Amino acid sequence: MLRPKKLPKEEPPFARRTRPTPQATRLLVTSTLTGVILIVVLAIVFLPVLLRQEGKPPVPIVTLRFDASPSWHAVVDSVSFAAPVARFSAELREGPAILVNATALADLEGPPLAFLDADGDGNLTAGDTFSLSGNPAGSYSLHVYYTTGERVGFVEFP
Repeated sequence: MLRPKKLPKEEPPFARRTRPTPQATRLLVTSTLTGVILIVVLAIVFLPVLLRQEGKPPVPIVTLRFDASPSWHAVVDSVSFAAPVARFSAELREGPAILVNATALADLEGPPLAFLDADGDGNLTAGDTFSLSGNPAGSYSLHVYYTTGERVGFVEFP
């Protein structure tokens, strides 16, 4: 004869019979207050940084390198994000004196400074070049600025 299976007993719902100890209550309150204080301190630290950045457009970072063969070129190695060439300006300096101050890179077409958009997409991207000319004995620098007025790229040569 088959015996019927024994069903597991149902556990009764949890009913606390005694109050938690005072140490456990203090620990619960202390840990909750510590968490709230941590969140407030993090807000004090990071909120000013967030508010300082609000409303400012991001500024690209341009990395330039000087290439002397066969003629002088400043090559754009990298750009943090592609932006239209019209938003950039450039200065060519010999020592402290400004030789060329171009308000738009697209307008640079002749010596001593010319700009070539290598891929022709209208954005400043890696591979674009600045053709440079000058006295080999001189000390030159090329400064690239964004529309915000911040210098975003710089290279010295020769």
